[in-house]
Amino acid sequence: MNLLLKFQYILARILAKETRYRLALLVLEKEKDKLNSDKLTFWAQQTALKKLIKNHCFKGVVNKEGLFQEQRRLAVLRRQLLLITHQYNQTEELLKNNNIKKLETLNLIKICAHSADKYKIIISKEMVIKHKKHDQINEEEIEEIILWRK
Repeated sequence: MNLLLKFQYILARILAKETRYRLALLVLEKEKDKLNSDKLTFWAQQTALKKLIKNHCFKGVVNKEGLFQEQRRLAVLRRQLLLITHQYNQTEELLKNNNIKKLETLNLIKICAHSADKYKIIISKEMVIKHKKHDQINEEEIEEIILWRK
């Protein structure tokens, strides 16, 4: 396999790798959008539950049973708030990880683009050398034909 073909093969592999990284970046963007949507939903639920807990009052409670029932309702609201807060925090952590992966992928894309540019330059130089050799061979053949005709 000659040198030019090797360089073209390497360039094709680099470009394929860059394409895979770009697809991975699109997947990460979609995941980020979904996580942001989930985060917003959890935030809205958190706000609503905090408001319910804050505005919860024990008016109209006349006996111990009613008081215990209201306390159970308040405890359920607090547990729901803890669960949603935990989910919100998990979503934030996933967003951070997503952002780190996105930056790594962008860096890999830059590396591939840089390598591809280098190999494109090398290939163009090799093409010039190949054409010069071809032209030189043609000239030599023409000179040989001219010499034989004399």
